[in-house]
Amino acid sequence: MQPVLLSREDLRALGIHASNPTLIKWEKAKTFPARIRLSPVKIAWRRDEVLAHLDALALRRM
Repeated sequence: MQPVLLSREDLRALGIHASNPTLIKWEKAKTFPARIRLSPVKIAWRRDEVLAHLDALALRRM
């Protein structure tokens, strides 16, 4: 099965309103899933990784 990919707009729809420089910083710090480069100008994130990340953040609140 092919993974579902999320665009920047999809991230915003999930409530992730971070700027591109912030996302890059988080990715380098390994505190956010790494992007997938689809072309020189197109990027995406795996939906399963982003949702797992959000779930982990929610669990840390407890």
